[in-house]
Amino acid sequence: MHKSGIILFGPGKIGLEFLNKVMHDPNLGLVALVDGSGYFSNNGYLNGAELAGAITHKLNGGKFNGVPLAGIQTIQHNPAYGPYLAAQITLDKIVSGKENIIVVDAADSDHTALALASALIKGIKVVSANKAPFAVPNIGNIFMSSSVNRLYFGVLEGTVINRATVGANLGVPEALLEILSQHPDSLSIRMAPSGTLNFAASYFGGISEGFDAAIHNGYAEPYPYIDASGIDVLRKATILARTIATYLCIPFYQISVSHESFLEKAITLHQSRVQTCDCDFEGLKSSRGDEFVECIRSLDMDFELLGSGGNLRYVADVVLDRGSISIRTGLLSFSPDTYLGSLKGPDNLFQFYVNNVGTPARVIGPGPGAGIGHTAQALYEGVLKHNLK
Repeated sequence: MHKSGIILFGPGKIGLEFLNKVMHDPNLGLVALVDGSGYFSNNGYLNGAELAGAITHKLNGGKFNGVPLAGIQTIQHNPAYGPYLAAQITLDKIVSGKENIIVVDAADSDHTALALASALIKGIKVVSANKAPFAVPNIGNIFMSSSVNRLYFGVLEGTVINRATVGANLGVPEALLEILSQHPDSLSIRMAPSGTLNFAASYFGGISEGFDAAIHNGYAEPYPYIDASGIDVLRKATILARTIATYLCIPFYQISVSHESFLEKAITLHQSRVQTCDCDFEGLKSSRGDEFVECIRSLDMDFELLGSGGNLRYVADVVLDRGSISIRTGLLSFSPDTYLGSLKGPDNLFQFYVNNVGTPARVIGPGPGAGIGHTAQALYEGVLKHNLK
């Protein structure tokens, strides 16, 4: 096994947890840290003191925009290029003259897409936990479109490992590729891939209490509507749908999408039941923790009515049928004795149905589909897999 140099995009919580694993592995070395403002690098591997200075700087809210750290001057991205091209040019500078490089993307922005595609063209392998580049909506820009396509070709070729983007370290993307290799006539994936929403829906005491507990347990985003909008679930479904599309040479624009937020049915029912609403539902988008919980208390009865006779779960369906691919997200009620109806806490669940058979050919979960530790471990295992080749 040779030593590989790591370039990390996004040294946030997941990225720093991943770095802890890298720095204890003699077969890996850190070449550069890249954030949205610039990068921190030298001519070789960053040592412990240099990395400690960079991490302390990030934990204190700093950016790599020209500030000297541990005797090394950080380099600011050239704003004249815009965020997409700047990330690509930065990567080109860092990798110049270096060998055995692996790019790890732990950011939360689609700005890395062009840089990742550029890395693949140079023969550099990629490991990603960043869903955004794989799930860019309405790809109209030709450079972005070609970059996203390049990423999915890399997934099929094995030069891109995106295990951590769906289900953290449960192995969902690999399971899909294995099933596709069997050339099924039809394929349906039903999933409950949001730990926050699964926790809130299964919490004893109502949806508002469930969100309150999710917030205090650190499952929810600082602005909980990000979870409740279902956008993260839609991103995960999009990644699986586009993987199928790439495998079958189906253009992404032919994938049909029907998206419903976690709150949508309850809000509609509430507005049909009462004359005046106690909550400004539009204002939920900008509400933080306690404010969000207080507002959705008015929906507790509506969620109870929607779940009458079963347990509510927010699910996504990805369906391949006769050459067409569709995505649907929404809130459904399941019998307590089913896989989804019996799901507890923040666990995720994925069911794969093949060739219209009524029982799933494969079930992944219940298990942790998110979390800093699980996601960082998935990134680390992806790097080890590349390093063995």
